[in-house]
Amino acid sequence: MNRNGGAGVRWMWCALAALGASTIGIAMGLGAGSVRRSAAPEPGVAAPAVAVCSLVVDYGDFCQKHYTHIEFRPGMTAFDILKAAEAHPRGVKVSSAGSGERAFVKAIDDVANGEKKARKADAKSGNAEPIKGYWQFMVNGKYGERGAGATAVGAGDEVRWFFGEYTPPAEKPASP
Repeated sequence: MNRNGGAGVRWMWCALAALGASTIGIAMGLGAGSVRRSAAPEPGVAAPAVAVCSLVVDYGDFCQKHYTHIEFRPGMTAFDILKAAEAHPRGVKVSSAGSGERAFVKAIDDVANGEKKARKADAKSGNAEPIKGYWQFMVNGKYGERGAGATAVGAGDEVRWFFGEYTPPAEKPASP
């Protein structure tokens, strides 16, 4: 056994398997670099759909990142969607505390809670005054009523994380 704990044997097996696969591919008429795709679905038969969610990360300074195809799995939360975007090759960097229902986002990329950051310019004056902002989230345009790790999402939902001053949602009228 080598010092890699048998990794050399595993590597050789993978190389032989790849060589065998390429030999079979050549025998089937597939050239180098070609990809064999499964047959197209029959007319009138839809290909299996993959359930997805979308994510928007709004930094509050005219900069946003959009992820339009985050694979949805049952049981995902608003926090899970953000973490799934972190795994993307051009993903966000998430700093958080806690886990599960108690997950709390402290920063996304280089923007941390409590930082003063220039906000969108005031329409009247054109001034962009710094504000003390925090990361907040919405699912399908509605503020979460619980933490991000406890807010379930469904297939097709849009999760929006945004940095800004906290403005509580309008109070609900009292029920008669």
